[in-house]
Amino acid sequence: MLEPLDVQFYRVSVMALAGVASGILFDVYRIFRWATSPKGLIVYVEDMVFWLVLTPLLVFSLLVSNWIGLRLYLFLGFAAGFGSYLLAASPVVLLVLKRLAGIAARVVSRSRRFLARARVRIASVLAPQGGLRVRFERAWGAFARMLRRR
Repeated sequence: MLEPLDVQFYRVSVMALAGVASGILFDVYRIFRWATSPKGLIVYVEDMVFWLVLTPLLVFSLLVSNWIGLRLYLFLGFAAGFGSYLLAASPVVLLVLKRLAGIAARVVSRSRRFLARARVRIASVLAPQGGLRVRFERAWGAFARMLRRR
């Protein structure tokens, strides 16, 4: 049975938007991967999380567009949306996301330095001659020596 052209256009449009959303999610994932540069098992965990987020998006798109009925033009619509996003918008989005990641890294770095300075100031107020810190370091050293003996 042949479906009306407006219904087919709606379905292809939904899948094209799903392709664009998948492209955006992929770019976010690439920037996260670039910023963290994981190694070992973490790579596989991140890949699994990416697919666990992307799969419901695709299933929901298929559900909205065609009640999960698979047609060739749906895959073509998805590929058109994903491909056009990667060609047209991805370089700009990647640049913006890299800059946002750089800003976030600077904010985290500065807040760590601020908290480290605040901690030193608080410690100097609580124990002016470093007495509390010296006692902690002695206790930690004794604990570490005890662990090495075993």
